[in-house]
Amino acid sequence: MLGASPLISAFYNEPRAGAVAAIASLFLIMTGLTNVHEALLNRQMKFGWVATIGALGMALGFLASLIAALWGAGYWSLVLGFGVQQCVSLLGVWLGVGWIPRERPSFKRLFHFYKFGAAIMAAESATVMAREADSVLIGRYVGAAPLGYYDRGNKLAIIPIQRIILCCSNCCCRSFSRLNEEGERYRYAYLHVMRQLMLVLTPGVVAVRVTAPVLTPFVLGDHWAPAAPVFAWLTLAALHRPVSMSMDLLFISQARMRDYLAWSAFSTFTSLAAFVVGLRWGAVGVCGGLRAQRSFRAHARALVVGDAARSHPVERSVSDGRPLRGGKRGSLWRGQLGAAVCVLQ
Repeated sequence: MLGASPLISAFYNEPRAGAVAAIASLFLIMTGLTNVHEALLNRQMKFGWVATIGALGMALGFLASLIAALWGAGYWSLVLGFGVQQCVSLLGVWLGVGWIPRERPSFKRLFHFYKFGAAIMAAESATVMAREADSVLIGRYVGAAPLGYYDRGNKLAIIPIQRIILCCSNCCCRSFSRLNEEGERYRYAYLHVMRQLMLVLTPGVVAVRVTAPVLTPFVLGDHWAPAAPVFAWLTLAALHRPVSMSMDLLFISQARMRDYLAWSAFSTFTSLAAFVVGLRWGAVGVCGGLRAQRSFRAHARALVVGDAARSHPVERSVSDGRPLRGGKRGSLWRGQLGAAVCVLQ
């Protein structure tokens, strides 16, 4: 990233962008040192500790950014906040695990996990590309000011739902993996999680969508009022995230890495296409494209999720108790997820 700083500045036509990217990239080393210990905490079912550290890091990062901004640090205050958040996360998860790695790395053991981990890494890379492409395109072709409004509206819409889903996915992935051979319990756990998430998130999202013009300046200040349309659009788009999480959990818990990678590639392609089409109407157009893409992708999930469930011996329908015949064992899953998708529309 340090070597790419001039390219970043040239891409955005903004000399300051390269320096910011170079400094911020140094904090990514902390992310790598955090991930293993965070995974160990999740394995030990210490989800409360992980959630507490995440919330504390965000709060202290925000506080550091606010103080730096009041002292006149300008855009560097955002970099400082990001660095504080990463430091808190690193320190918190290492204290929670209480283990400092001292063994020499074993490439033989690393290769043992390569087949499973490489597919997840590729899928997550595609997901990150799709998630960040909107900001890259807006910054390059629309301008820095619209990007600032878009980013604040996006963060305001995404972060609360993202924190809830992150905690839920950390819990559920391990639980679903344990139930991988118990089709009936697996199905019940999956549908129960989906119902609870939708029941919790839907009323809040609807309320936020209606009050977005008032809520945005109240939370961010009057000078961020232009971010309200972005906030309103992306709040609706964020409601699709529980469905997205459920799809990822199905593939990962069943170790269907090839399907997971293919689905991530499909999602990335449709996201980029939606962003490019919406870019013609600026930041709000990108929001509309994202909303349409999430709706389309959710309907596609409703068709695919049945195939993801076929490895489980789901024999009977919940509605009438009759056996599901032939290749229709996933029809119940399609129906239930389709009902969840209808709630989203």
